Amino acid sequence: MGNNHKDYNEEHENGGMASRGVTRPMAEKEVTGHSHDHGDDKGGMDRMKMLYMHHKQTLWIYWMLIILGAWLVISPFTFDYGKDIVQPSGGRSLWISDSMRVLVMKWSDIISGLLLMFFGWRSLTPNRPVSLWIACFIGIWLNLAPVIFWAPNAYIYNNDTIVGVMVIALTILIPGMPNMITYMKMGSVIPPGWSYNPSSWPQRWIMIVLAFFGWIVSRYLGTFQLGYTDYAWDPFFGESTMKVLNSNMSHSLPISDGAFVGHWPIRSNS
Repeated sequence: MGNNHKDYNEEHENGGMASRGVTRPMAEKEVTGHSHDHGDDKGGMDRMKMLYMHHKQTLWIYWMLIILGAWLVISPFTFDYGKDIVQPSGGRSLWISDSMRVLVMKWSDIISGLLLMFFGWRSLTPNRPVSLWIACFIGIWLNLAPVIFWAPNAYIYNNDTIVGVMVIALTILIPGMPNMITYMKMGSVIPPGWSYNPSSWPQRWIMIVLAFFGWIVSRYLGTFQLGYTDYAWDPFFGESTMKVLNSNMSHSLPISDGAFVGHWPIRSNS
């Protein structure tokens, strides 16, 4: 028992689960204190304590999901989705009529908002990982819907983009993966055969920054193809970017490839 107690202390001194972003410092400190008092790690019981404490510390997140859901529900009734309908760039033909674009985006936001309110309310109770994952996928859908249905104006595009990103951040980024505390293995932060932790933040931030930058570029290219802006600025390829975005291949696709895929166009020498 003494050796187990010593290993447990060393693990937490070296970072343990907290350094991997699985728990927050307050929960980790409190659970560690309980374990020291009893002289042993109670395994599953301590994990559930950590889960409940972590949920208590992040309770504001689930209220934010409910608030964002309410915002989505009232948006179609507050702002006129059918006002100033914009046509896509390059005179491309759409697979959906203007009236349907407005109607579908209205119901997409209303249904998404109601679902967010429901699953946000369910998440107020601890140990509801499925509800959080569903909310996360709603955030992903909010980013895709304006692209798939060619949102008729920039407000809808920007509103769904911002709310969608906030939902994703609130469900899996800020609090960590749902219920990871319950199945994350305790042990060294450095995997066997490695000299460093490949999951540490110094290793993660480069990919995170690059991915976020690529997403920003993708959404910006989408604003041009969907017709919200008349010009797509590119410091590397100049007007060739707009030619690629309005190319025959781009017009043959049913959705905005710039917003959906997100890539820097390669300038042709021809």
